[in-house]
Amino acid sequence: MKGKGLEAANLKISGIIAGIVKAFGYLIFILAASNILGLDVVSNFLAAVLNYIPSLFAGVLILVVGLLVLDLLTDYLKGIMEGMEVEGSNVWIPLLKGFLALVLVLLALDTMLIDTSIFYLLIGPLAWGLAVVVAFKWGIKEALVAYAKEKK
Repeated sequence: MKGKGLEAANLKISGIIAGIVKAFGYLIFILAASNILGLDVVSNFLAAVLNYIPSLFAGVLILVVGLLVLDLLTDYLKGIMEGMEVEGSNVWIPLLKGFLALVLVLLALDTMLIDTSIFYLLIGPLAWGLAVVVAFKWGIKEALVAYAKEKK
């Protein structure tokens, strides 16, 4: 049954959202107080935190909604592929789900203003290697066999 974790912790979604709104309000009042008192370091830090919160919220929202849509999409495609009796559907659907989840996580991290350049640096060669494997497995192998038969 869904929601057991929240029930076990004696939490409600409305309580969590209310706590987030209260914390945001407290931060705004603390920022105003630190500005009045002339605490520039504290004010700059709190301003940076308050400016980052919308990016964090948008990234988490993209991640949560994206994972839900991804799960629905892959379940739908799995049903279609099994209905059409597509060979290897039990391999293609998890691969598609993993790839789209990776793209979704990178998109969410970019939205949260987290530097993901190292991931792109590592994923580029991996993608090229995968492309070469796929090309040799399904594309070039038949062409090479046909060319060798033609030369005989």
